[in-house]
Amino acid sequence: MIWSKLIGLVSLCALVSAHAIPDGPFHNHPEEIARRQVETNERHVLARNCAPQIAEYQAQRKARRDLRRRGIVDDTIMDLEKRQATSTASALKPHYSTIQNTCIAAPEVTEGPYYLRNELIRTDLREGQAGTSLYLDIGVLDITTCKPATNVFVEIWACSAQGVYSAFSQTGGSGGGGGGGGGGGGMSSGKTDNNNFLRGGYTTNANGVVELLTIYPGFYTGRTVHIHTMVHQNVKTSTNGTIVSSPTTLRHIGQIFFDEALNTRVLAQSAYQGSGQSHTLNSADSILRQANSGGYSAFASVTQLGSALSDGLLGYITIGINPSATRSISTNNYYGPVKREEEDDD
Repeated sequence: MIWSKLIGLVSLCALVSAHAIPDGPFHNHPEEIARRQVETNERHVLARNCAPQIAEYQAQRKARRDLRRRGIVDDTIMDLEKRQATSTASALKPHYSTIQNTCIAAPEVTEGPYYLRNELIRTDLREGQAGTSLYLDIGVLDITTCKPATNVFVEIWACSAQGVYSAFSQTGGSGGGGGGGGGGGGMSSGKTDNNNFLRGGYTTNANGVVELLTIYPGFYTGRTVHIHTMVHQNVKTSTNGTIVSSPTTLRHIGQIFFDEALNTRVLAQSAYQGSGQSHTLNSADSILRQANSGGYSAFASVTQLGSALSDGLLGYITIGINPSATRSISTNNYYGPVKREEEDDD
């Protein structure tokens, strides 16, 4: 267990969406743009309604992490209302014109060219990959109830320190495989191998939290440093230890970004050097700009776990989901060499 090693620092950030614009012949049609704007406005309202609970979620996760560092374990169910009581029953709840750094996803895009369906169920995704270890403490909040979303499956995937995605290492170009402008859009590249490093996920606990261990990702031409994520609800599992990816269970597609100063420090290490890829800064990444518009923040809050980067990093991020939402999956690439029968009915 790594709990006793971790130092708590919590920040609530919104995970906002994967590759920039959804596929389809009508995605730039005025009616489609208007529809997406209506959905975005609705999410803003839900975010504001959950603002007090999200703040409490932040405070309690920070406090519990600090307790674990001192060897005290508190696994009781979090009460996100307990600090919100007021002696004046008619007191108005806070009203914000922007999202105030809460955690509402903007699931308007596809998963990008390097997603694999039916990922492994696991918490350590590294498989011996070189790079700085990154513990991600991910909380999932139901934005319709302002309560933690329990038993939902959170999966992540990212490129290696050298900018290569597992399963796509031989396709050449950005991210280990083309992808059209550095991985934008939703067109899938074809698999070239059966590697699976830096992919996988696990279910959230009774407090809507899951911890995943990966490495701080590298970069590839056309994109800044980022990690992809999906959240599935009521997910099915297979006997080989994988999930069954289905659009009917998918509630969120997103990306996580990191502060440029931290990117600079991490990427200066030897594991990240010599890739031959061109590094795009945060300020020049169009997908990052979209992810941080309209009051959203797609940055994780990260702290160093020891005196050196080799001791690892801890990042906090919170995802807001709507249980009634469904998202599309465009790829036909699957974990492992073959697609199984149980996947044919999506």
